[in-house]
Amino acid sequence: MLTINNLQVTFGKTKALNITKEIHFEPGDHIGIIGSNGAGKSTLIQAILGLLPYQGTIRSKVDPQKMSVHLQENMYVNTVSVKMILETILGT
Repeated sequence: MLTINNLQVTFGKTKALNITKEIHFEPGDHIGIIGSNGAGKSTLIQAILGLLPYQGTIRSKVDPQKMSVHLQENMYVNTVSVKMILETILGT
């Protein structure tokens, strides 16, 4: 359904994203992207949606207009684990 291979995004001389290994998602997969500020999460999403120029390969059988993204600021209290947040979002 979605395959990413050797994906690089640069802004000027700064390499904002560098995925060297192939990543493959199958139909029905639930995908969560977690990382610290500046790790490249939004850059990855924007590249997948075709909103940023990139080098490498993104192959998808899904029309970008049929993709959805839930971006969330971390406003959770420290007692809520990442696992609990993901289970709530995914309904698992």
